[in-house]
Amino acid sequence: MCLRWGESGGLDQVGVAPADIFLQARAALIERKSRGLHDTMEFTYRNPERSTDPRMALPDAKAVIVGAYSYSQSLTQAPSTPSSRIARYAQRDYYAELELGLNAMRDKLRDEGWKAVVFADDNSLVDRGAAHLAGLGWFGKNANLLLKGHGSFFVLGSVVTNAPLRASTTQVDDGCGACKRCVDACPTGAIVENGVVDAAKCLAWLIQKPGVFDRQYRVALADRIYGCDDCQEVCPPTQRLSITKKQNAEVRQWVPIIAIAQHGRCCALKQFQTLVHHRSRPDMGEAQRSHQLGQHRGWLGSRCPKCTCSVSQPPTTGVACTCGLVCRTTKPSTPHQFCG
Repeated sequence: MCLRWGESGGLDQVGVAPADIFLQARAALIERKSRGLHDTMEFTYRNPERSTDPRMALPDAKAVIVGAYSYSQSLTQAPSTPSSRIARYAQRDYYAELELGLNAMRDKLRDEGWKAVVFADDNSLVDRGAAHLAGLGWFGKNANLLLKGHGSFFVLGSVVTNAPLRASTTQVDDGCGACKRCVDACPTGAIVENGVVDAAKCLAWLIQKPGVFDRQYRVALADRIYGCDDCQEVCPPTQRLSITKKQNAEVRQWVPIIAIAQHGRCCALKQFQTLVHHRSRPDMGEAQRSHQLGQHRGWLGSRCPKCTCSVSQPPTTGVACTCGLVCRTTKPSTPHQFCG
């Protein structure tokens, strides 16, 4: 019954995995970390014992409900002005929509007297490992989970519960076969083995990685400003079978680089980085992250053409800064959060 609540809450697919240790995922994390393939990435690499054991989150857990929400969108033509691409999963807050379905199932379980905890974009649980055990899909050569009949353009999340739900007893067979288009398409050769990615070469990680972007990959970076979809965009199941959502005004596929170059420390880049940073930070709790997202979400795409300030406070009265942009503070001399 609760699975139908997830689907009615907007989830595209739902499955159930047993709340046992994800042995395959744990072995992969430990082995790849020992080889240095995680680079400096933490996320689920930080503590494999925790991120592969649902009972670390809920000691009496019996099942893990996994939900998938498609982020496939029709791509718009590049603007006539110089612009940079944003990876599909970051073009809007798809995790917020995923969480609507997950929360609906959690609330239903709690109403029936069971314990239930939601995990989405959280280093506490390997979402792809849970989805694989729930029978939703297989691991492609690019290490993404491909949902049977739909490809990999999905965000994933889970509800860990002590309800004795019937878990999947079968796993989806490999659907890649001899195809290696993703391997050939990777602009940096980051897919070093079938299903194994070297994070130190992967643009999706290198763009997020703190510090100066690695010079040897700047040509491969091309016009990207966040994320990389190349290995997914050439994948036959992902290209042909994705569940494509209707265009939404909130979707932002391009960032104007002229504005970024002209306005330095301020403007759209700073706001976009802030939004994605708080959505992807593994050290931030869900409540804190949600609070921060609530503050930042409304500023995505705004510009600060002249301001050089650095003081940050939450938005309040909407007083305009000397640069002409509405500030987050009550005094024009103490301008908005994204400058500095």
